Amino acid sequence: MLREPARLAPDVRDEVDAVRVDQYDADAVAAATEDVDALFWVDPTTGSEDPLADYARATGSVVRAVADNRIGRVVFQSSVGAEKRHGAGEIDGLAHTETALDHMGVDVTHLRCGHFFTNLELQLDALRAGTLQVILPFDQPMAWVAPRDIAEVAATRLLSRSVVNGRGDTYKGKRPAKLAKIQTYTLVRRDDGKWRIAAFHNTKRRPLRESLSYRFAPGLVPAAEK
Repeated sequence: MLREPARLAPDVRDEVDAVRVDQYDADAVAAATEDVDALFWVDPTTGSEDPLADYARATGSVVRAVADNRIGRVVFQSSVGAEKRHGAGEIDGLAHTETALDHMGVDVTHLRCGHFFTNLELQLDALRAGTLQVILPFDQPMAWVAPRDIAEVAATRLLSRSVVNGRGDTYKGKRPAKLAKIQTYTLVRRDDGKWRIAAFHNTKRRPLRESLSYRFAPGLVPAAEK
């Protein structure tokens, strides 16, 4: 889905089914994602006077598509700062998309990207003069990423249908009656035929959300619960 399919590189154009879509148009997004089982979503850039309203509209589109088409896996390109949920300017819009997708009960991965190396292309003249302009304090650490970094993680997550759920907890003394944490592993098969752990994350167990997730993706149900 993109606004201008003609802008695709020729070597890419022959490998994809490009659909012209306005991501703010929920009907169009839902129609374009029919029969899709995995979705990579990027909220469109906004230049309006009310960017948070635009992010809300884009969020409505992806939520509609996931719900109507029962899309079981979503990778959302978010940003560092979205974890704050509030007080990060336009990034609050990405936080809204994150929370909306989290409430869908499907398998969601949020990629909270740092500063893009490619942004340096906008400062080439300054860099040649020996100057790097920054907004944050010099001593504040921040991750830097390249688009390829994101593409590789996103592709791995979208293409891998091998997801393993485990139950666990941390405690001192007596073992708790119910395990309150869930650990999800994404596995990939290498050329040698062996499986490797590509990524994992820990979250607090939410029984209602888990039951909804299992409806969309029955394969995620642990063997012990079948």
